Amino acid sequence: VSGAYTFWIASNNAGELWLSTDADPAHRQLIGQVSSFTNPREWDKFSSQQSSAITLTAGQAYYIEALLKENTNTDNLAVAWQGPGMGGPTVIPGSNLSATGIPCS
Repeated sequence: VSGAYTFWIASNNAGELWLSTDADPAHRQLIGQVSSFTNPREWDKFSSQQSSAITLTAGQAYYIEALLKENTNTDNLAVAWQGPGMGGPTVIPGSNLSATGIPCS
């Protein structure tokens, strides 16, 4: 569904959420981050966890990347979104994601 989407990241410890304006990772921009830690799926601990509204077009592929830097204790990483007709932050389902073929390092 085309429209305005907001994204959130939750992580333990530090995390970053990047989104591209298209399918090219070279165009990615930092849209959310956690500087220390959150509990699993705790979307509102830091204002920096939430992106501004971003317009997405149905059928267009977008590169999205979430990074986690684990330090101590338990680790978690989750990304949520809210778009047209959706209730509060919802974890992005795997059916909306695909592999990029870019190897991890």
